Amino acid sequence: MSVRAAVLLALALPAVGVAQRAPGAPEPATVAAQIARVQAELARNAQERARIDRELRDLQAAIDRLRVRQQQLESESLRLQSELAQLQSQPK
Repeated sequence: MSVRAAVLLALALPAVGVAQRAPGAPEPATVAAQIARVQAELARNAQERARIDRELRDLQAAIDRLRVRQQQLESESLRLQSELAQLQSQPK
């Protein structure tokens, strides 16, 4: 084996089985920390979306109850107006 071949082989051996980072690539620990941060943020976002969904359902239920009450009051107003008109039309 020539000296050149031996040097090339020696340079290649440390790379066998070891992932080489590209120049300027972040450290694996940095990438792992970034992944953990993004996953935590996604979890927080999911919790916030779930909270908002619950709040929207609660608000929609409240709106539905208010609409029913409004219809009841409108019916009551019509009944009272009819009663008032009948009373006012009676001789005094």
